[in-house]
Amino acid sequence: MKSEYEALVLDKVIGIRLQQPRLGTRKLHYLLPELGFSIGRDALFSLLKRHRMLIPRAKAYHK
Repeated sequence: MKSEYEALVLDKVIGIRLQQPRLGTRKLHYLLPELGFSIGRDALFSLLKRHRMLIPRAKAYHK
């Protein structure tokens, strides 16, 4: 049951990332309830981390 729901969330995240590839996890967490998916922020982070879908942070460059 839980893995089926996670698969649905992953499918939705993949669909969103096809349109906006650099969209971060926090913004995804904000968008998912509007699309009918309820998942906690930390659970979403761990789910995306398990599937290697986290976006690496851009390193600040200072001269």
